[in-house]
Amino acid sequence: MLLTERQKDAIAEIINISFSRAAKSLNELTGSRVIISVPKIELIEVDELENTLKNYIVGEVTTIHQVFNGQVDGDALLIFDKEGSKNIVKILLKEESSFDELNEAMREVITEVGNIVLSACLSMFGNLLNVKLKFSVPKISLDSLSQMLKTFEFDRTEIRYALVIFMEFSLEGTDIKGFLVLIMGVTSLEKFIAEIDKLG
Repeated sequence: MLLTERQKDAIAEIINISFSRAAKSLNELTGSRVIISVPKIELIEVDELENTLKNYIVGEVTTIHQVFNGQVDGDALLIFDKEGSKNIVKILLKEESSFDELNEAMREVITEVGNIVLSACLSMFGNLLNVKLKFSVPKISLDSLSQMLKTFEFDRTEIRYALVIFMEFSLEGTDIKGFLVLIMGVTSLEKFIAEIDKLG
């Protein structure tokens, strides 16, 4: 399954609209302007996900995971590298001292950021595509990329795909690289693409 350039452009536009909403919420949370780069869209088979993400991110990652279901079902992941998640904490908690590990309070802060971004994106997806979505409470994990992906037990009865959206957004001049990953079965993905095509 491949995406046409027009479909990629349409998804990128939806992401821009969705993240503009998320950025507004983050502005209010941080008091800082949030700048978002043009997203890069890739549709890959889920077995290729680790190798694809390795092109952008290495080492330990911080992942906020949210399940969504309704007319389209899947998993939404927001992934930061370790330095990116530490930078988020420094900005939001105004943490000036150095630290190696994230404590419980720091994890709660990152989870809230993930909740803001993922909920805004999924809600806007649903509104723009005219599909009803429900989503779970987000969960955070800190692990290597390969270990994080092993925690998912993908349903092998239908081919699964991952829609990888690579972007950079900055807070107060600090570059934080984020990856939004949507994992869907073929039925949900076909529905998603069909709704994208309706946008013209």
